[in-house]
Amino acid sequence: MQLTAPGINEEMPLETAEGSTILFSPLSRQDDQLVVNGLVADLILLNNDMTGGTPEIVSGIRQPILPDPSLGWYKRRKTTHFDAYNDVVRLFGAEFGIDHWLLSTYTHKCGKINFRERNGLECVAMGVERTIARIARKYEEYGVKETPYVFIKSNYGTYGMGIMTARNAEDVLSINKKARHSMDVIKQGVSNAEVIIQEGVPTADRINGQVAESLIYMVGGAPVGCNYRLNEHRDAYSNLNSPGMTFGHACEGDKEAPDALHGGCPVLGLIAKLAHLAAVRECYDYAYAI
Repeated sequence: MQLTAPGINEEMPLETAEGSTILFSPLSRQDDQLVVNGLVADLILLNNDMTGGTPEIVSGIRQPILPDPSLGWYKRRKTTHFDAYNDVVRLFGAEFGIDHWLLSTYTHKCGKINFRERNGLECVAMGVERTIARIARKYEEYGVKETPYVFIKSNYGTYGMGIMTARNAEDVLSINKKARHSMDVIKQGVSNAEVIIQEGVPTADRINGQVAESLIYMVGGAPVGCNYRLNEHRDAYSNLNSPGMTFGHACEGDKEAPDALHGGCPVLGLIAKLAHLAAVRECYDYAYAI
């Protein structure tokens, strides 16, 4: 396997945390094929969320690309994925007699927003109040003592940008200039004009005392590995994908780290499988790719 990345013009060895060496090589294009060190690639594994669109260098090439570029965030929406996921979870819950809310989160969509000019914030504030009211009813049903809260996220794009936390409408209406500017633009300078309001779930897992979010890796529809996102500067209610973030391995044997795939916390593997089914449904139902 050859590894490459934008801006690499000569071979660059990088050392991993375990002391191994990964060699990154320059990438070039010859007509409608990608070439690395004179070798024509049989398959392109794309590690780019494509918030700003399909990279020009891979546009129109005849080699197979995984995942399909048409699944990039320039085209997808998080609300679309959650619609598909919640459909899958509702069917799963009905089949096994489980409240599907236990495997999902409430969401609400708001569009036509300009954070910099404060346009559309009333819509977001109303969505926050409605979502928190729904969460509160579930908390009362299950005896949950936490205070409901939500994340307000860009409806497209990743990288931990365009995210804020709210516990009521006033948190949105009183947002300061600095926070508005951080919500206004996401990765690659893309304007954030549409958000998903998503139920917040307090992070229960800890590794070495740090709050830990699980990241499940799938191959062929099956969970094959788990890492944890850590951030010593954040608490159980915060977005950990922010400055100070590190990663920990679930296989390191830390007694505080649940094994997501075998025994310790199998529900994470189950949710990963349901999310994978939802992604497939999203592709077919919304004609994104494949």
